[in-house]
Amino acid sequence: MSAKLNEQYLGSDFDNFLANEGLLAGAEAVATKRTAAGQAVSPETSGHVWAFKPRFRRNSFGWKSQPAIARIKQAVSEIKKVARRDPVLAAEGAVLFLERVSPALTNIDGSSGSIGTAVNRAIDALMPLVASATVNAATRADWLLRLRQAHNDDAGCEYLFDLAAWLDDFDEQANPGPQTP
Repeated sequence: MSAKLNEQYLGSDFDNFLANEGLLAGAEAVATKRTAAGQAVSPETSGHVWAFKPRFRRNSFGWKSQPAIARIKQAVSEIKKVARRDPVLAAEGAVLFLERVSPALTNIDGSSGSIGTAVNRAIDALMPLVASATVNAATRADWLLRLRQAHNDDAGCEYLFDLAAWLDDFDEQANPGPQTP
């Protein structure tokens, strides 16, 4: 594995497959996601397999909005179900979902507004989970960096437009401005 790849990930989905099959041994078999600061994300979040993840690939829905809306609702339901027992894992899942949703919806005909409404409802349901998760500062910074990147990558589609308000709220909490008397 290259040094640059090791800086961001100690493994990948392919490495996970190889490790599960017993074809990869040693330190490379551990697939631990790294934060922007180089610290490992808590191990309890790295081993969960999300059912929604393979369904949200780039351009995976074609032009029809109804299957995508159903999958968005299923993903939100899955994340909320996990949140009842593990809020940190649910927050990680919410960040993962929000990273993947816009690329998956790029070819959908959104003229009716139904897909945009579904994504906005998902954002409104999932962002409180991210905000309320008790994690270290490095993990939260990594999540916010990933969410900001997802928002920036969505510039053409505008599905994640409502995410900007949440990110601005996080910035205000982290860097409170001068108090007005």
